[in-house]
Amino acid sequence: MILHLERKFTAPTEVFIADQINFQNEYQNIVFTVKHLNNLKINAEVFQSPARWPINLRIINNKQKQFLKGKYEEHRPALIHGHFLTDTSYFHPFTKNIAIPKICSAYGYDVSRFPQYFFGLGRFYLQRVFDSYDRFLAMSDDMANDLVLMGCPQKKIRIHYHGIDTQLFNVERTYEDSDVYNILTIASLVPKKGHLTVLKSLATLKKMRPQLKVVYTVVGRGEMLESLEKFVAENGLRENVTFKGHIKHGDEFLKILAQADVFVHPSVTDKRGDKEGIPGTIVQAMASGLPVIATHHAGIPDVIRANWNGLLIKENDDLQLAEFLSELSANSDKRKFLGENALNTAINELDIRKKTKELVNIYKKELSVY
Repeated sequence: MILHLERKFTAPTEVFIADQINFQNEYQNIVFTVKHLNNLKINAEVFQSPARWPINLRIINNKQKQFLKGKYEEHRPALIHGHFLTDTSYFHPFTKNIAIPKICSAYGYDVSRFPQYFFGLGRFYLQRVFDSYDRFLAMSDDMANDLVLMGCPQKKIRIHYHGIDTQLFNVERTYEDSDVYNILTIASLVPKKGHLTVLKSLATLKKMRPQLKVVYTVVGRGEMLESLEKFVAENGLRENVTFKGHIKHGDEFLKILAQADVFVHPSVTDKRGDKEGIPGTIVQAMASGLPVIATHHAGIPDVIRANWNGLLIKENDDLQLAEFLSELSANSDKRKFLGENALNTAINELDIRKKTKELVNIYKKELSVY
Protein backbone atom coordinates (compact mmCIF):
# COMPACT_ATOMS: atom_id res chain seq x y z
CA MET A 1 0.00 0.00 0.00
CA ILE A 2 1.22 3.51 -0.91
CA LEU A 3 0.47 6.44 1.38
CA HIS A 4 0.20 9.75 -0.48
CA LEU A 5 0.57 13.06 1.36
CA GLU A 6 -0.78 16.44 0.28
CA ARG A 7 -1.83 19.27 2.56
CA LYS A 8 -4.87 20.26 0.46
CA PHE A 9 -6.06 17.35 -1.67
CA THR A 10 -6.44 18.21 -4.42
CA ALA A 11 -6.79 21.40 -6.49
CA PRO A 12 -8.79 21.21 -9.77
CA THR A 13 -5.60 21.78 -11.76
CA GLU A 14 -3.71 18.97 -10.02
CA VAL A 15 -4.84 16.21 -12.36
CA PHE A 16 -1.18 15.15 -12.48
CA ILE A 17 -1.42 14.00 -8.86
CA ALA A 18 -4.75 12.25 -9.31
CA ASP A 19 -3.45 10.43 -12.39
CA GLN A 20 -0.40 9.08 -10.57
CA ILE A 21 -2.82 7.41 -8.17
CA ASN A 22 -5.57 6.39 -10.58
CA PHE A 23 -3.33 4.81 -13.23
CA GLN A 24 -1.36 2.80 -10.68
CA ASN A 25 -2.99 -0.54 -9.84
CA GLU A 26 -0.13 -2.69 -8.52
CA TYR A 27 -0.51 -1.20 -5.06
CA GLN A 28 -3.47 0.05 -3.08
CA ASN A 29 -3.40 3.78 -2.35
CA ILE A 30 -4.49 5.90 0.58
CA VAL A 31 -4.21 9.66 1.06
CA PHE A 32 -3.57 11.71 4.19
CA THR A 33 -4.60 15.36 3.92
CA VAL A 34 -5.58 18.29 6.10
CA LYS A 35 -8.21 19.68 3.78
CA HIS A 36 -10.04 17.33 1.42
CA LEU A 37 -11.14 19.54 -1.47
CA ASN A 38 -12.66 16.58 -3.33
CA ASN A 39 -12.30 18.16 -6.78
CA LEU A 40 -11.09 15.09 -8.66
CA LYS A 41 -12.11 11.45 -8.75
CA ILE A 42 -9.52 9.43 -6.84
CA ASN A 43 -9.05 5.67 -6.68
CA ALA A 44 -7.98 5.81 -3.05
CA GLU A 45 -9.40 6.23 0.43
CA VAL A 46 -8.79 9.78 1.66
CA PHE A 47 -8.31 10.57 5.35
CA GLN A 48 -8.63 14.17 6.50
CA SER A 49 -6.95 15.01 9.78
CA PRO A 50 -8.83 17.51 11.98
CA ALA A 51 -7.66 21.08 11.43
CA ARG A 52 -9.74 23.22 13.74
CA TRP A 53 -7.93 26.49 13.17
CA PRO A 54 -6.55 28.12 10.01
CA ILE A 55 -3.04 27.94 11.44
CA ASN A 56 -3.33 24.13 11.37
CA LEU A 57 -3.09 24.35 7.58
CA ARG A 58 0.40 25.77 8.07
CA ILE A 59 1.64 24.05 11.22
CA ILE A 60 0.56 20.52 12.08
CA ASN A 61 -0.48 20.09 15.73
CA ASN A 62 -0.35 17.14 18.13
CA LYS A 63 -4.01 16.25 17.68
CA GLN A 64 -3.53 16.00 13.94
CA LYS A 65 -0.37 13.90 14.37
CA GLN A 66 -2.20 11.51 16.69
CA PHE A 67 -5.04 11.14 14.19
CA LEU A 68 -2.61 10.39 11.36
CA LYS A 69 -0.62 8.00 13.51
CA GLY A 70 -3.80 6.05 14.27
CA LYS A 71 -4.69 5.77 10.58
CA TYR A 72 -1.11 4.81 9.78
CA GLU A 73 -1.15 1.98 12.36
CA GLU A 74 -4.50 0.82 11.02
CA HIS A 75 -3.39 0.59 7.38
CA ARG A 76 0.37 0.02 7.64
CA PRO A 77 1.43 1.36 4.20
CA ALA A 78 4.68 0.08 2.69
CA LEU A 79 5.86 3.41 1.24
CA ILE A 80 5.15 7.13 1.59
CA HIS A 81 4.87 9.38 -1.47
CA GLY A 82 4.78 13.09 -0.63
CA HIS A 83 3.54 15.55 -3.25
CA PHE A 84 5.28 18.96 -3.31
CA LEU A 85 8.32 19.67 -1.15
CA THR A 86 6.23 22.16 0.81
CA ASP A 87 3.57 19.64 1.76
CA THR A 88 6.12 16.93 2.45
CA SER A 89 7.82 19.26 4.91
CA TYR A 90 4.47 20.12 6.49
CA PHE A 91 3.93 16.45 7.33
CA HIS A 92 7.54 16.00 8.50
CA PRO A 93 6.70 16.04 12.24
CA PHE A 94 4.46 13.03 11.54
CA THR A 95 6.71 11.12 9.11
CA LYS A 96 10.20 11.77 10.50
CA ASN A 97 10.26 8.68 12.74
CA ILE A 98 8.48 6.30 10.36
CA ALA A 99 10.95 3.72 9.06
CA ILE A 100 9.60 2.91 5.61
CA PRO A 101 10.73 4.15 2.18
CA LYS A 102 9.80 7.77 1.52
CA ILE A 103 9.61 9.51 -1.86
CA CYS A 104 8.86 13.18 -2.57
CA SER A 105 7.77 14.60 -5.92
CA ALA A 106 8.67 18.22 -6.66
CA TYR A 107 6.55 20.10 -9.17
CA GLY A 108 7.63 23.71 -9.65
CA TYR A 109 6.90 26.59 -7.30
CA ASP A 110 7.97 24.47 -4.34
CA VAL A 111 11.50 24.42 -5.76
CA SER A 112 11.67 27.85 -7.41
CA ARG A 113 9.58 30.39 -5.49
CA PHE A 114 8.86 28.97 -2.05
CA PRO A 115 12.53 28.72 -0.96
CA GLN A 116 12.69 32.53 -1.19
CA TYR A 117 9.70 33.11 1.10
CA PHE A 118 10.20 34.85 4.43
CA PHE A 119 13.54 36.34 3.38
CA GLY A 120 14.91 32.93 2.45
CA LEU A 121 13.62 31.02 5.46
CA GLY A 122 11.40 28.98 3.17
CA ARG A 123 14.51 27.18 2.01
CA PHE A 124 15.33 26.06 5.56
CA TYR A 125 11.74 24.90 6.08
CA LEU A 126 12.14 22.54 3.12
CA GLN A 127 15.62 21.29 3.96
CA ARG A 128 14.45 19.26 6.95
CA VAL A 129 13.11 16.50 4.69
CA PHE A 130 16.34 15.97 2.75
CA ASP A 131 17.77 13.66 5.41
CA SER A 132 14.62 11.68 6.22
CA TYR A 133 13.41 11.00 2.66
CA ASP A 134 15.08 8.44 0.42
CA ARG A 135 14.26 9.75 -3.05
CA PHE A 136 13.30 13.07 -4.63
CA LEU A 137 11.65 13.08 -8.04
CA ALA A 138 12.48 16.11 -10.18
CA MET A 139 10.59 16.76 -13.40
CA SER A 140 13.66 17.94 -15.31
CA ASP A 141 17.41 18.43 -15.13
CA ASP A 142 16.79 22.10 -14.37
CA MET A 143 14.68 21.20 -11.34
CA ALA A 144 17.25 18.65 -10.20
CA ASN A 145 19.92 21.38 -10.27
CA ASP A 146 17.70 23.63 -8.18
CA LEU A 147 17.22 20.84 -5.64
CA VAL A 148 20.98 20.38 -5.34
CA LEU A 149 21.42 24.12 -4.78
CA MET A 150 18.87 23.90 -1.97
CA GLY A 151 20.92 21.22 -0.25
CA CYS A 152 19.33 18.01 -1.50
CA PRO A 153 21.94 15.26 -1.95
CA GLN A 154 22.37 14.64 -5.67
CA LYS A 155 22.44 10.88 -5.14
CA LYS A 156 18.85 11.05 -3.85
CA ILE A 157 17.47 12.79 -6.95
CA ARG A 158 15.91 11.02 -9.91
CA ILE A 159 14.47 12.65 -13.03
CA HIS A 160 10.86 11.58 -13.44
CA TYR A 161 8.12 13.43 -15.32
CA HIS A 162 4.69 12.22 -14.20
CA GLY A 163 3.06 12.23 -17.66
CA ILE A 164 -0.48 12.98 -18.86
CA ASP A 165 -3.34 10.94 -20.28
CA THR A 166 -2.63 11.71 -23.94
CA GLN A 167 -5.79 9.89 -25.06
CA LEU A 168 -7.93 12.66 -23.57
CA PHE A 169 -6.56 15.20 -26.06
CA ASN A 170 -6.91 13.25 -29.29
CA VAL A 171 -8.59 15.48 -31.89
CA GLU A 172 -9.03 15.43 -35.64
CA ARG A 173 -6.34 17.78 -36.87
CA THR A 174 -5.99 19.51 -40.21
CA TYR A 175 -2.97 21.61 -40.99
CA GLU A 176 -4.48 23.31 -44.03
CA ASP A 177 -4.54 27.08 -44.28
CA SER A 178 -7.80 28.88 -43.54
CA ASP A 179 -9.05 32.46 -43.53
CA VAL A 180 -8.22 32.86 -39.84
CA TYR A 181 -4.91 32.12 -38.13
CA ASN A 182 -5.80 30.73 -34.69
CA ILE A 183 -3.26 31.05 -31.90
CA LEU A 184 -3.94 29.44 -28.52
CA THR A 185 -2.59 29.68 -24.98
CA ILE A 186 -3.95 27.62 -22.09
CA ALA A 187 -2.42 28.78 -18.82
CA SER A 188 -3.26 30.55 -15.58
CA LEU A 189 -3.06 34.32 -15.93
CA VAL A 190 0.06 34.74 -13.82
CA PRO A 191 3.37 36.40 -14.77
CA LYS A 192 5.46 33.25 -15.28
CA LYS A 193 3.16 32.01 -18.07
CA GLY A 194 4.33 34.77 -20.43
CA HIS A 195 1.01 36.05 -21.78
CA LEU A 196 2.40 39.57 -22.13
CA THR A 197 5.14 38.27 -24.44
CA VAL A 198 2.44 36.87 -26.74
CA LEU A 199 0.43 40.10 -26.74
CA LYS A 200 3.51 42.14 -27.59
CA SER A 201 4.31 39.75 -30.44
CA LEU A 202 0.77 40.11 -31.79
CA ALA A 203 1.15 43.88 -31.95
CA THR A 204 4.32 43.36 -33.99
CA LEU A 205 2.76 40.64 -36.13
CA LYS A 206 -0.08 42.97 -37.13
CA LYS A 207 2.48 45.45 -38.44
CA MET A 208 4.47 42.73 -40.22
CA ARG A 209 1.42 41.08 -41.80
CA PRO A 210 -1.44 43.61 -41.86
CA GLN A 211 -3.55 41.40 -44.13
CA LEU A 212 -3.30 38.38 -41.84
CA LYS A 213 -6.47 37.78 -39.83
CA VAL A 214 -5.30 36.63 -36.39
CA VAL A 215 -7.37 35.34 -33.48
CA TYR A 216 -5.61 34.72 -30.17
CA THR A 217 -7.61 32.65 -27.68
CA VAL A 218 -6.54 32.66 -24.03
CA VAL A 219 -7.92 29.96 -21.74
CA GLY A 220 -7.29 30.44 -18.03
CA ARG A 221 -7.95 32.79 -15.17
CA GLY A 222 -5.81 34.64 -12.69
CA GLU A 223 -4.46 37.84 -11.25
CA MET A 224 -3.23 39.35 -14.54
CA LEU A 225 -6.56 39.49 -16.37
CA GLU A 226 -7.12 43.22 -15.84
CA SER A 227 -3.58 44.23 -16.87
CA LEU A 228 -3.68 41.98 -19.94
CA GLU A 229 -7.05 43.38 -20.99
CA LYS A 230 -5.63 46.88 -20.58
CA PHE A 231 -2.69 46.05 -22.86
CA VAL A 232 -5.10 44.63 -25.45
CA ALA A 233 -7.20 47.79 -25.41
CA GLU A 234 -4.23 50.17 -25.55
CA ASN A 235 -2.58 48.34 -28.46
CA GLY A 236 -5.56 47.89 -30.74
CA LEU A 237 -5.89 44.14 -30.22
CA ARG A 238 -9.50 43.88 -29.10
CA GLU A 239 -10.64 42.28 -32.35
CA ASN A 240 -7.79 39.76 -32.14
CA VAL A 241 -7.82 38.56 -28.52
CA THR A 242 -10.45 36.60 -26.59
CA PHE A 243 -10.15 35.70 -22.91
CA LYS A 244 -12.20 32.55 -22.30
CA GLY A 245 -11.58 32.03 -18.59
CA HIS A 246 -11.22 28.55 -17.14
CA ILE A 247 -12.53 25.68 -19.26
CA LYS A 248 -12.69 22.14 -17.89
CA HIS A 249 -11.45 19.20 -19.91
CA GLY A 250 -14.24 18.03 -22.17
CA ASP A 251 -15.91 18.80 -25.48
CA GLU A 252 -15.41 22.59 -25.38
CA PHE A 253 -11.77 22.17 -24.39
CA LEU A 254 -11.16 19.74 -27.27
CA LYS A 255 -12.97 22.01 -29.73
CA ILE A 256 -10.65 24.89 -28.86
CA LEU A 257 -7.61 22.63 -29.30
CA ALA A 258 -8.91 21.40 -32.66
CA GLN A 259 -9.54 24.92 -33.97
CA ALA A 260 -6.05 26.17 -33.12
CA ASP A 261 -3.22 26.36 -35.66
CA VAL A 262 -0.41 26.89 -33.15
CA PHE A 263 -0.02 26.70 -29.38
CA VAL A 264 2.07 29.36 -27.62
CA HIS A 265 3.40 29.10 -24.05
CA PRO A 266 6.40 31.44 -23.58
CA SER A 267 7.10 30.87 -19.88
CA VAL A 268 9.42 33.22 -17.98
CA THR A 269 11.00 33.34 -14.55
CA ASP A 270 9.00 36.02 -12.75
CA LYS A 271 10.21 38.71 -10.36
CA ARG A 272 9.62 36.42 -7.39
CA GLY A 273 11.82 33.71 -8.90
CA ASP A 274 8.84 31.51 -9.70
CA LYS A 275 9.23 29.23 -12.72
CA GLU A 276 7.73 26.16 -14.29
CA GLY A 277 8.35 22.47 -14.01
CA ILE A 278 7.01 21.18 -17.31
CA PRO A 279 3.69 22.94 -18.08
CA GLY A 280 1.00 20.31 -18.49
CA THR A 281 -0.87 22.24 -21.15
CA ILE A 282 2.19 22.15 -23.41
CA VAL A 283 2.09 18.36 -23.34
CA GLN A 284 -1.69 18.41 -23.82
CA ALA A 285 -1.27 20.58 -26.91
CA MET A 286 1.42 18.21 -28.21
CA ALA A 287 -0.96 15.29 -27.67
CA SER A 288 -3.53 17.06 -29.85
CA GLY A 289 -0.99 17.42 -32.68
CA LEU A 290 -0.44 21.16 -32.32
CA PRO A 291 2.89 22.79 -33.15
CA VAL A 292 4.15 24.52 -30.00
CA ILE A 293 6.17 27.68 -29.55
CA ALA A 294 7.67 27.94 -26.05
CA THR A 295 10.78 29.19 -24.29
CA HIS A 296 14.18 27.95 -23.19
CA HIS A 297 12.86 27.79 -19.64
CA ALA A 298 13.05 25.24 -16.82
CA GLY A 299 11.97 21.79 -18.03
CA ILE A 300 10.38 22.87 -21.32
CA PRO A 301 13.43 21.95 -23.46
CA ASP A 302 13.15 18.43 -22.01
CA VAL A 303 9.95 17.91 -24.02
CA ILE A 304 10.20 20.49 -26.84
CA ARG A 305 13.12 19.79 -29.15
CA ALA A 306 13.72 22.89 -31.23
CA ASN A 307 12.79 22.56 -34.90
CA TRP A 308 11.69 18.97 -34.41
CA ASN A 309 8.47 18.96 -32.39
CA GLY A 310 8.21 22.68 -31.67
CA LEU A 311 10.04 25.99 -31.63
CA LEU A 312 11.85 27.66 -28.75
CA ILE A 313 12.61 31.33 -28.09
CA LYS A 314 14.48 33.12 -25.34
CA GLU A 315 12.40 34.36 -22.42
CA ASN A 316 10.60 37.66 -23.14
CA ASP A 317 11.69 37.61 -26.81
CA ASP A 318 8.46 38.88 -28.35
CA LEU A 319 10.18 39.84 -31.62
CA GLN A 320 11.39 36.29 -32.23
CA LEU A 321 7.95 35.02 -31.30
CA ALA A 322 6.36 37.34 -33.86
CA GLU A 323 8.73 36.04 -36.52
CA PHE A 324 7.95 32.40 -35.68
CA LEU A 325 4.21 33.11 -35.68
CA SER A 326 4.52 34.79 -39.06
CA GLU A 327 6.55 31.89 -40.44
CA LEU A 328 4.10 29.22 -39.27
CA SER A 329 1.09 31.17 -40.52
CA ALA A 330 2.50 30.92 -44.05
CA ASN A 331 3.85 27.38 -43.89
CA SER A 332 1.29 24.63 -43.35
CA ASP A 333 3.89 21.95 -44.13
CA LYS A 334 6.03 23.10 -41.21
CA ARG A 335 3.01 23.25 -38.92
CA LYS A 336 2.24 19.66 -39.91
CA PHE A 337 5.86 18.52 -39.45
CA LEU A 338 6.13 20.04 -35.97
CA GLY A 339 2.63 19.00 -34.92
CA GLU A 340 2.94 15.36 -35.98
CA ASN A 341 6.31 15.05 -34.27
CA ALA A 342 4.83 16.64 -31.15
CA LEU A 343 1.99 14.11 -31.19
CA ASN A 344 4.38 11.18 -31.53
CA THR A 345 6.56 12.51 -28.71
CA ALA A 346 3.57 12.89 -26.40
CA ILE A 347 2.22 9.42 -27.07
CA ASN A 348 5.53 7.53 -27.05
CA GLU A 349 7.42 9.39 -24.34
CA LEU A 350 5.07 11.43 -22.15
CA ASP A 351 1.94 9.33 -21.67
CA ILE A 352 0.78 8.62 -18.12
CA ARG A 353 0.69 4.87 -18.75
CA LYS A 354 4.37 4.71 -19.62
CA LYS A 355 5.28 7.10 -16.83
CA THR A 356 3.23 5.21 -14.25
CA LYS A 357 5.17 2.04 -15.05
CA GLU A 358 8.35 4.01 -14.39
CA LEU A 359 6.90 5.28 -11.10
CA VAL A 360 5.96 1.77 -9.99
CA ASN A 361 9.51 0.63 -10.76
CA ILE A 362 10.78 3.47 -8.57
CA TYR A 363 8.49 2.27 -5.78
CA LYS A 364 9.77 -1.30 -6.19
CA LYS A 365 13.39 -0.25 -6.15
CA GLU A 366 12.97 1.76 -2.96
CA LEU A 367 11.03 -1.07 -1.31
CA SER A 368 13.73 -3.58 -2.23
CA VAL A 369 16.38 -1.83 -0.13
CA TYR A 370 14.30 -1.86 3.09
